[in-house]
Amino acid sequence: MKTKIFIVIALLATSIQSFGQENKIYYSLSEALANPDQVYRLQLRNQNLSSIPKEVFKFKNLTHLDISENAITQIPGKIKKLKNLTVLSASKNQITSIPKHIGSLTKLETLHLQHNNISSVSDKIGNLRMLKSLNLSYNSISSLPESIKNLTNLRDVVLQSNKLQSFPTGLLYATRITNLSIGNNPIKQIPESISAFILLEELEIKNCELSSLPESIGSLGRLIHIDAANNSIRTIPESIGKLQRLEMLYLQNNNISEFPESFGFLSMLTFLHCNNNQIEIIPELFSNLSHLEVLVIHSNPIHTIDNSFGSLPYLVELHITNTTLTTLPQTFSSLERLRLLYADYSLVLECVTIISETPSLRRIMLSDSEKDTEKIIELKRLLPDISIEQ
Repeated sequence: MKTKIFIVIALLATSIQSFGQENKIYYSLSEALANPDQVYRLQLRNQNLSSIPKEVFKFKNLTHLDISENAITQIPGKIKKLKNLTVLSASKNQITSIPKHIGSLTKLETLHLQHNNISSVSDKIGNLRMLKSLNLSYNSISSLPESIKNLTNLRDVVLQSNKLQSFPTGLLYATRITNLSIGNNPIKQIPESISAFILLEELEIKNCELSSLPESIGSLGRLIHIDAANNSIRTIPESIGKLQRLEMLYLQNNNISEFPESFGFLSMLTFLHCNNNQIEIIPELFSNLSHLEVLVIHSNPIHTIDNSFGSLPYLVELHITNTTLTTLPQTFSSLERLRLLYADYSLVLECVTIISETPSLRRIMLSDSEKDTEKIIELKRLLPDISIEQ
């Protein structure tokens, strides 16, 4: 019996030691070379490397390699020797291409090559069928190979700040993607087939050349975050009201003039940024945005806020500078949690009574154009319990 217990304890100790060794991170080649077969994780960040040291390819059990923040210009053919590699991070280097031998790393789950000079991607990238996280942002990639459709295990894809001319439709085969970032590319259209991303939670498409959003966006029922700022979008699709989990929506710097009727169904929406558009009315349907906390809607030709606006129970921050508003609805003082208001001097002065009755309001930020010290002094006199700032 004692012998069996001893064996179990010995096996457990060996297992713990092995686990500890596999999670140990080596930060220098000299230390790693002392016992190369026990090196699983190697980090050589910011070591002024112009190439991957040849010693690295001696670590046959290596699973994690981080060579970021160097001056490496290429991924050499010897990378094929690292058959067990699951994570390769080589961001912030000077790599110009993703070569064909990258396809030999068939166990790779994470490939991060952001902030390089990559302009070409080998079709052998399609061999990385285990890949879950792909970050190629801040490069010069104009297209992805058709073989990208083989990467069906992808979950996290970041392609922002490249030169992509069109949406990479090969990604549509990766139906498990939960985060997709393709902003800051000259993409003119998001295809209706984006509905394939049934598990998508975050969509970043800002700084593109979009004039519309696909109607099929309403079928992405798990979306929590949409950033479509800095485009030329004119209308919000009616189907957006189906996004019952949506919490953050960024639509600033577009050409939107109104909200669809279904917008009021976004009951979980918490942050809404739609400044610098062509919006004229904050409609009654906003009263249904029962979880809205921050509304940034300045720099629009807004002339009317519906009287139901005061029924927003969680609104804590409101930006309405640079509009054509001359008054606020009487229900404004019912915004019990509003603490921060960005507004123009003339509007605050005109509505000083309503504003003074807003129970939690503690701070008003006037627009940058208001530089008159006397006006600020006057507002401070009228609203002594509220901090007035520029």
